[in-house]
Amino acid sequence: MSGNPSRWGRLENLFGLRTVDNCVSVFNQILNGLNLPNFTKCTKLMARASKGSKIDLISDGATIKELHITSNRIVGKGNVNDYLAGLSTLNYRNSVSRLHSDGNTVDWLSKLGFANLIYPCVYNKGYEIQRAQQTRRPCMHGQTLDFNKRHLQCHRARLRKIGIDIAQRCNLAKFSPVTVREIRQVQVSDCPVPKWYQMPQIFKVA
Repeated sequence: MSGNPSRWGRLENLFGLRTVDNCVSVFNQILNGLNLPNFTKCTKLMARASKGSKIDLISDGATIKELHITSNRIVGKGNVNDYLAGLSTLNYRNSVSRLHSDGNTVDWLSKLGFANLIYPCVYNKGYEIQRAQQTRRPCMHGQTLDFNKRHLQCHRARLRKIGIDIAQRCNLAKFSPVTVREIRQVQVSDCPVPKWYQMPQIFKVA
């Protein structure tokens, strides 16, 4: 089974489930509704010979292959995009930062453009919720380049050799010939769950 259990039965998932057990409980509720067996915890691993000399490990319970760990941060009104642009100037481990074209997400990938084991990502949650809840959102700002056209692909390839990627949003924070007229310190802190925020009944699981 795949998917985000915090999204199940909700219009938004600003505050998700806090434990792996909570997530599995939601999955099991879905399985119960389909009259399928529940996931159980793994208590032991067993070795099994496969093709050649390779040894596979199998378990007597459910196996989690991917886990998304998230947290909410607040940076103050009007600071989100500047904060993300600032983060995009930093590298993480051996990964290279990438600011998405809409300016609302920054992630870190390998030099080949892949995410190995860990996929670090910071994004504007408010923007993501609005985009998910709306069926259509106008997003035409300025000229849009069609990179399916061969001459643009060629032009992009030449510019990338000198460190300019016209397919990426222009991030002035990365360019040194910029005159700094204002410096603003962004205070980052945990985002507490408001008292008026209520989790749906399906999420009140042990």
